[in-house]
Amino acid sequence: MELQNIYLELDSLLKQKNFKTAKYKIIKYLEKFKNHSGLLEMLAISHLGLNEIESSIATYLKLLSVNPKSISANLNLARLYSATNNIKEADFYYLETKKLDQNIILEMEHGIFLTKNNLINRALKVFNHCLSLDPNNFLVYYEIGNVFLKDKKFINAINYFKQSIEKKNNFYKSYNNLALAYNNLGKTKEAKEIFKKSIEVDPNIYLTYSNLGLVYQSEGNFEEAIKNFNKSLSLNLNDGETHRYLSVSKKYLKDDPHINQMIQLLKNTKDKNNRISLNFALSKANEDIGEFGMSAQYLNEGNSLQRSKFKNFSIQEIEKQFNLLAKYFSYNFVSSNIEFTKKFASYTPIFILGLPRSGTTLTEQILSSHSNVYGCGEINDLTEEINMVFPDTDTKKMLNSIINSKDDRFKQLGENYLTRLAQKTTKKYITDKMPFNFKVIGIIKKSIPNAKIIHCFRNPNDNLLSIYKNFFNQDLMPWAYDKNELRLYYNAYKKLMNHYKLILKDYIFDLSYEELTSNPQKTVENLLNFCNLPWEDNCINIEKNNRPIFTASVSQARNKINTKSIESWKKFQQYLPELFIEN
Repeated sequence: MELQNIYLELDSLLKQKNFKTAKYKIIKYLEKFKNHSGLLEMLAISHLGLNEIESSIATYLKLLSVNPKSISANLNLARLYSATNNIKEADFYYLETKKLDQNIILEMEHGIFLTKNNLINRALKVFNHCLSLDPNNFLVYYEIGNVFLKDKKFINAINYFKQSIEKKNNFYKSYNNLALAYNNLGKTKEAKEIFKKSIEVDPNIYLTYSNLGLVYQSEGNFEEAIKNFNKSLSLNLNDGETHRYLSVSKKYLKDDPHINQMIQLLKNTKDKNNRISLNFALSKANEDIGEFGMSAQYLNEGNSLQRSKFKNFSIQEIEKQFNLLAKYFSYNFVSSNIEFTKKFASYTPIFILGLPRSGTTLTEQILSSHSNVYGCGEINDLTEEINMVFPDTDTKKMLNSIINSKDDRFKQLGENYLTRLAQKTTKKYITDKMPFNFKVIGIIKKSIPNAKIIHCFRNPNDNLLSIYKNFFNQDLMPWAYDKNELRLYYNAYKKLMNHYKLILKDYIFDLSYEELTSNPQKTVENLLNFCNLPWEDNCINIEKNNRPIFTASVSQARNKINTKSIESWKKFQQYLPELFIEN
């Protein structure tokens, strides 16, 4: 059979998606036409169609050994390595492809890849090059907006999304992401208006309704949130994430049809992300109706699937890191203070920290209810400033650099951080509710000695359960999805906090969730005294605080201070025994 006829035969099989037969025939033909580039490319496509990713990669690499200038082989290797999270290899083959074929579509794809993988400066460089090629391309402005959105530079993102809309006013994604940027700035009114504009542009995009629902959810308007989540599901019933959003906003009864709907979807879907979201949603629903055994089963499945995403995580590395922090941030290191200029000395940042789900959101709701306090929520400003002043990625090298630095660097770090806070509000008391700041209390003390540290803690088993039964959108907590790793992380955290409390006795205010909820008047009074704030009744009437909440506590922190969740772990004691610590 001549090659032309072979191509026609194989092309027909590939179009029919009969990849298995095509693969068998190509292997046979390659025995006669050894290393034929066209046949190798078809074989790579067949492997990919059969989800044989490694074989597809190997075949494309073989094709490149035959034809190093194959654009399709280089580009498909870039895409396959990207899909398998081999970032270095993917980037290499994108660059190789660009050497062979220079066009704006390829540049855009590379830029999107760089954005996805947090290579922010390089992504901006690629997209700015795209702008030089086509200054009026609305998609380029949209993608630059996405870079700044990824980098949490929301004001810059807003600027570029607006420019994208100016170039093309009927592209719903620009409206959606513009609204997300406003929402991240806490400007929920503007976010809602823009999401509604996006719906006018295209009323059939399920994700717009989901995002609008999340804004209402953050405001505590669960009725409107539920309406929008249901509208989203009417357009795409198979989106597991929206089912999970909906489960957070409602209290289930036993006959709620949504429970059976999710059970059927879980049976029929193979998509990992959908399965994860549906398992967490069904766990919440079963807990609501008192079926704690079933709730635990869904929790185990959802957590196991989520944990499987993090192949390279090691809890032992976290334990080593925490031990190093305790070793380097000694009493001698933290005992000396720097002095700020008058401009910065007037600010009092209040760091609310501890493990997630330890009462940090409740504490910020209390403090931000005070007329003199502005609540920033969970912000990354401190971490970003530390990384800029001490950029080494190796923990030990970074810590060596920190302890050997002169006071001027710490003063600069503190003033840079306070400058960021001053841009958010005119108030002088500002809360930073990033729980993981507990790791760097030593740097806080050294850089911002007038800061207030509120350490939130609760019954360890309640804390462990609350972490285990919540899905966290950030990829910062692989340990949260494995019962043993979660306990080990808790022990490492407790050991580090004991060290800080030993060397900084009066600098840290320990806030017990149990004391706060059982005796709010006295506990809040002590909390305000520690922060040098006068008493205000609003601080114990947090249900009146309408600031948006974007954490997993979005529903609980809207209620009056109560003791409902105390010792809730006992409901799951017999179903999740490996999770809990013996008291």
